[in-house]
Parts: sequence; structure tokens; C-alpha cells
Amino acid sequence: MEQHDIDEYAIYNADGMNADILEYLAYVHMGEVDKAKSIAMNAIENGNTGNFVNEGKAFFEWALLF
Repeated sequence: MEQHDIDEYAIYNADGMNADILEYLAYVHMGEVDKAKSIAMNAIENGNTGNFVNEGKAFFEWALLF
């Protein structure tokens, strides 16, 4: 199995709930942080901050602090 097969699968087949989060995590795992941050910024601009909230910040709000 290639090193990033699971990441590529997540990026190209991430249908359903939280697809943006799955894609974000795959890019982080592959070391492509700029692409991951772009996904987070676009999601926030579209009103999708992620359903996971901790200390008043949603997933993508925390992700941009990374």
C-alpha cells in the first residue's frame, strides 16, 4: 500500500457528513498544510465551521490556529 492511499481515498471519496473535515485531516496528514488551511477558511466562509465544538470554538476555527 502506498504511503498516502488512505488520504487520497478520503480526498476523492469523502462523500457525506463532515467531508470537509475528512479532507482537511487527510491534507494535514500528507503535510499539505496550505491546502488544509484553505479548506478550513472556505468552510468557515460558507458557514460550515464543523459540528465539533470545544471551548466555544468549532472544528475549523481551531484548525486555523494550527
